[in-house]
Amino acid sequence: RYFTNPKGNKKNLIYATRELSLNDYPNIKKHFLRYEKIIKYRSKNRGEMQAALKLGKWWVIFAARKGVDFEGPKIVCPQRSPKNTFGYNNEVWYGGTDIYIITNNGDKNISLKYVLSLLNSKLFFLWLCFKGKRKGELLELLYKPLAEIPIKIISETEQTPFVEVVDRILVITKDDDYLQNPQKQSKVKALEAEIDQLIYKLYDLNPDEIKIVENVKKQQNVEK
Repeated sequence: RYFTNPKGNKKNLIYATRELSLNDYPNIKKHFLRYEKIIKYRSKNRGEMQAALKLGKWWVIFAARKGVDFEGPKIVCPQRSPKNTFGYNNEVWYGGTDIYIITNNGDKNISLKYVLSLLNSKLFFLWLCFKGKRKGELLELLYKPLAEIPIKIISETEQTPFVEVVDRILVITKDDDYLQNPQKQSKVKALEAEIDQLIYKLYDLNPDEIKIVENVKKQQNVEK
């Protein structure tokens, strides 16, 4: 939650779309030719692949994600998770079919860190449990439930308290020993509690409603 592991997979991806002229990159072309037989063996059922093949571009990536900025700020989440698990990433970071990426589509008035604080909150766990999709005990963090989450649009000034707490969390979680350090994890939990209080106020929850949200989270912990 809140971060992605910067020391994860360090493999490189050649993100070759049909807009690319392979002759402009002789070393990459030579690399592709080594695996031509394997690449051409892929399924050709996808329309994108058929269009590329008509142009003689057999080497294109199977399913390019147009409009997704894999290299800029983004929120990343797994396809399935026992809890609402969303991480912030502002590096060159590509993913496969088992993750989803959320960007702000160039709307600089909405901070991704503000959105991140909402997505990781207790209130939004409740929403995902009862208004989203489930697979057994797991939340399914797929396109439809994610697109339907009711993000409240507020001014940049109003977003600031949320962003500041998230920044404090990101400072702690980026430490190499965070996952093995109970004290640092405890600090993050305290900061998450601060965010929850901000969100209760943001959505005008009364004490009884807050109690419902808190009890759902406690019940989840008991069941685990």
